[in-house]
Amino acid sequence: MAGLLGQYGLSPVTIKETSTFADRDIPRLRHSLHDAPMAENRISLDRLVPGVFVRLELDWHEHDFLNANFVIQNQGQIEELRRLGVTEIAYDPKRSTSRPLPAKAAAPAPAAPAGPREDPLARARRERKLKDRRHRIQRSEEGYRRSMDRVKHLMTHLGSQGPESVREAGELVNESVDAMLADQESVLHLMSTTAKAENLYFHALNVMVLSLILGRKAGLNSEQMRQLGLGALFHDVGKARIPYAVCNKETPLTRAEEDFFRQHPSYGVEMAAQMGLNDPGAVAVIRQHHEHLDGSGYPRGLKTDAITVPARIVAIVNAYDELCNQRDAERSSTPHEALSQLYRKKGNWYDDRLLAQFVQVMGVYPPGTIAVLSNERIGMVLATENNQRCLRPPMILYDPDVPKESAPILEPGDDPDIVVVQTLRPLQLSEEVFDYLNPQTRLSYYFDAGNRNRPA
Repeated sequence: MAGLLGQYGLSPVTIKETSTFADRDIPRLRHSLHDAPMAENRISLDRLVPGVFVRLELDWHEHDFLNANFVIQNQGQIEELRRLGVTEIAYDPKRSTSRPLPAKAAAPAPAAPAGPREDPLARARRERKLKDRRHRIQRSEEGYRRSMDRVKHLMTHLGSQGPESVREAGELVNESVDAMLADQESVLHLMSTTAKAENLYFHALNVMVLSLILGRKAGLNSEQMRQLGLGALFHDVGKARIPYAVCNKETPLTRAEEDFFRQHPSYGVEMAAQMGLNDPGAVAVIRQHHEHLDGSGYPRGLKTDAITVPARIVAIVNAYDELCNQRDAERSSTPHEALSQLYRKKGNWYDDRLLAQFVQVMGVYPPGTIAVLSNERIGMVLATENNQRCLRPPMILYDPDVPKESAPILEPGDDPDIVVVQTLRPLQLSEEVFDYLNPQTRLSYYFDAGNRNRPA
């Protein structure tokens, strides 16, 4: 993945894969991050200079700083502390790049701030952006729940009401395609999911949504998008003919079981005909979504041009979702790891161009990625936007001083100097951070296409 990361100006050295961490490193990691106590050194405010790492002793709603622990960047921030009535502050010498002024040489407070400070208009704009972000997440959650209800209904009635299920699926796909094509700046959000026994429905909707996002990026027209969406939604319908014990076996399949399982694309084509799904593009997706460009896939061992573009798209998305959502959550890859694993198969299994576009739409750090930032904060990626900010996605941040219901959100443009330095698995988090960020065992995504009037 180093080559692709290089396109975005990120050195592979910058990213420390979670696989480099041994279990013995986890306690050290937890202690070294922001939930570790800060050394208690106190100074009067008139000794404070840029470069000193400080800890605010104000409640989160009493100040407008993004973090409670941070390095003083300029005189304007010192003036803001003075305006808040702070006369003495805790600081950490080990995290500071400058020393406080000696007590006897303390400089008088300047009459005016020497550096920038957030004016009321800027503060109102930031608060409006935060409110808008939370509203968009809520809107996506509502759309996701409605779509999931529709998917569950049509999937559970395939046998008795096949043609009706196909009609309902077509309506869902058409609405999704129309929304995505009408707003090229739609946002992909991480969804909160709770049910565990309905992985088939989660998987079907996830693959449909991500496939349409990638199809739009690849330049598919509206008719191709509809074929792609319908095929993606029904791509695994043939598994209904595979015994549950085989589909959900915890141990490796026997050779006979593997051969049986590999027939599910063919069974899916037969079931599609019985349901009245006769769209050639959608049926090709069902038949070919496990084929590989080098001929190593199944059921037919097709190569390169014999595999349709929509089927190539679903092959990438299906593999990504399966890597991130193993039945045993401890075996699941992080979103960042899943992209790396797919990228190692580029050119052999997966289409180079489509895979690069998938990384562009998901971001190098897809929603659900847990990361350590360069300012030692821990956060989780909430969304990815259709722009060039894939290295600085919006993140919810862990802050023990702020209730998790009002957790701070770091937007891409808040601080260009803050970057991801390390990705983590959920099990590497302390209990407090885990409960706060609440990483999902099932990663599901949905889009919000209502962003034309976003505040600047």
